[in-house]
Amino acid sequence: MKGLWRSEWLRARSRRLPWLVLVAGSVATVVGVGIATARSHPPVAPSGPPPPAYLADLQACLDGRFLPAGELPPEYPSLEAYCRDTVRREFYEVQPPQLRLRGLSSLLEGIASIVVASGVVLGASLGGADWSSGAISTLLTWEPRRVRLLAVRAIVAFVAIAVIALVLQGLLIALVRVGVALRGSTQGAPPDWLAQAVGVAMRTAGVAALFGGIALSLATVGRSTVSALGALFLYLVGVEGFGASLLVRTQAWLLVRNAVAAISERPIVAYLGDGAGYEVRAVVLRTPGEAWFVLLGWAAILGALALWSFTARDVQ
Repeated sequence: MKGLWRSEWLRARSRRLPWLVLVAGSVATVVGVGIATARSHPPVAPSGPPPPAYLADLQACLDGRFLPAGELPPEYPSLEAYCRDTVRREFYEVQPPQLRLRGLSSLLEGIASIVVASGVVLGASLGGADWSSGAISTLLTWEPRRVRLLAVRAIVAFVAIAVIALVLQGLLIALVRVGVALRGSTQGAPPDWLAQAVGVAMRTAGVAALFGGIALSLATVGRSTVSALGALFLYLVGVEGFGASLLVRTQAWLLVRNAVAAISERPIVAYLGDGAGYEVRAVVLRTPGEAWFVLLGWAAILGALALWSFTARDVQ
């Protein structure tokens, strides 16, 4: 068993793709934050009375003209809280480009799709490369216990993807903090900004690892990296993109919708009518905690399918 662990770790480390993702992601992070820092300017304190357009839009929002009745997002306790967050004075005044610490968590959420996509590619590669090269036959000759082999391979891929995701996001957090200290602004940043940013990074790493495990399972069933990526692409276009628009309540079971809820800690919300179209109400289809169980369920079902396929089919 110890030799199998060592072999799988060595196999994962020896592949070029994980190192390519790590190096390319690091370079992109350094360049991106460097450009943002160079363009950033110290904050300018607002002076004079608030712009009339800002006051007018804020009052219109408070009067309910921006948001129909019953459609207040669940994360806002009141309409006033929603309006104060949505209609801000800085949106109506010319501000120089600025790197802001308070936007770090939103930035991490914004790049989460790239991190998760990288996890999918890594999982598909780690699960399908040996099939494409024909090395799986040699590997099974050395370790014929397929259940153990697939379990170790999945755990190694899960850990490797999570570590790479955490390293890249940790680098981003550190560089943004340095950039803010040099030329940015800490105005409006919450006292627990670091805890919030680390929380987003850890949730994104977890989702990326789960998606990588799903891609590894599909690669095992299809016996190639391309089959896994192709299956996920068809799912995203056919089910997530088209099917969800026809049946709104199916969003509670979809991969991407639940991944967004898990990372952002915002529920999946649908706005449903009463049938006659006279009343629209917000309905929570899935809470963030439930979204994690849905993602784990997807990973478990596809993992079981991969295990069955791996043990029941002959290796040619």
